[in-house]
Amino acid sequence: MKKTTNTKLTGRKATMNDSTPMRAHREILRLRAALLDFMEITEVSAQAPIRDPKYASEIRALGREIGYGALMAGAAAEWREIMRGKPNHPQGTEFSVGPCMAVLLDTRERARRALNP
Repeated sequence: MKKTTNTKLTGRKATMNDSTPMRAHREILRLRAALLDFMEITEVSAQAPIRDPKYASEIRALGREIGYGALMAGAAAEWREIMRGKPNHPQGTEFSVGPCMAVLLDTRERARRALNP
């Protein structure tokens, strides 16, 4: 059975069949699964990093010399190059540089609120 409704945004008539609520439900489940994946994947990144006492002074010196962003982006690029073509290490499995901690924590909090209203 098809119903016709007038949509406020477009002013056009939209046709919805009886499966529309089921499609919406499936979409909500997919979005929820994506948010849960995001929360799991980013959990370790949201924790305070652990300083390696063996290399802390060298890392600090190099970061001050070339910039910490360049240090991290360069390290990720080198890691990718080293892993290229190695068996059991497909491209993309190396470390990646991501958003700043404030953005990450804010986005995780918004995802948490969306999952647990």
